Amino acid sequence: MKQILKTELKRAFTGKMFFISIGLGCILAILQLLLEVTGHLPYMANYFTYQKHMTGIDYFFSAWMGGNPTDIYGYIFFLLLPILAVLPYADTFFTDIKSGFAKNLLLRVKRRHYFFAKYIAAFLAGGAAVVIPLLLNFLSAAMVLPAILPQSTSGSHPIWITSMWHGLYYNHPFVYEFLYMGLDFLFAGIFAAVALSVTRLAQNRIITLLSPFILYIFLSAFFDFLGQYDWAPRAFLPPGSGSGHGPVVAVEAAVGLLLTFFVFVMRGPKDDVY
Repeated sequence: MKQILKTELKRAFTGKMFFISIGLGCILAILQLLLEVTGHLPYMANYFTYQKHMTGIDYFFSAWMGGNPTDIYGYIFFLLLPILAVLPYADTFFTDIKSGFAKNLLLRVKRRHYFFAKYIAAFLAGGAAVVIPLLLNFLSAAMVLPAILPQSTSGSHPIWITSMWHGLYYNHPFVYEFLYMGLDFLFAGIFAAVALSVTRLAQNRIITLLSPFILYIFLSAFFDFLGQYDWAPRAFLPPGSGSGHGPVVAVEAAVGLLLTFFVFVMRGPKDDVY
């Protein structure tokens, strides 16, 4: 079990598609930093010049890519989040079968171990591919703008009293941001696991890669139709969205984890993969 897990993790984190996915995310992160974050520098100059006549400056937490839901680069990044999550490794179960790699490997390892290792590797690679660009942008923005404690009276933050973890945002903003990145990691991993599960049913690479994105958009339309758009992952995954409700997010994450684990890890080994 340990050896197959090590092999799958190595394949996931050294593969070409992993670096392509991170590269795409980092391009958006760098563009956002250069074209959006630096645009706040004149306001900083005004603050230090006319400090006595200004209420304060708190641009960092609302200026980075995850903090501003109306930012075009952040919008594109979170729209493409499921695709960035599946590119690194989620389609390799399909390619393993088509190439005969799975057939040869399963002669040496237990089926359940292979499916479990594949699930873990795809989950972790998908989460990392999403979070690494976010971290790059977050830390880079922190070197450009001051990390002053957000002020709810400033009007520059979309985090309200009804927002998930709003107390953390205004009292411990770094904890809030890193918790949200953890949440993004979790859902990115779930989207990668969704693609793995779909491979068992569809046996089509394009469908495998697009299925999490289609689900992402469908959930947005479905919850919007119900008048509960805040329940959609598309709404609550950006840290600065001010959306999301703890119990709803927890239920969606639990359902995603349990369902994909059951379909791929528990049921997958019982199928003929040749």
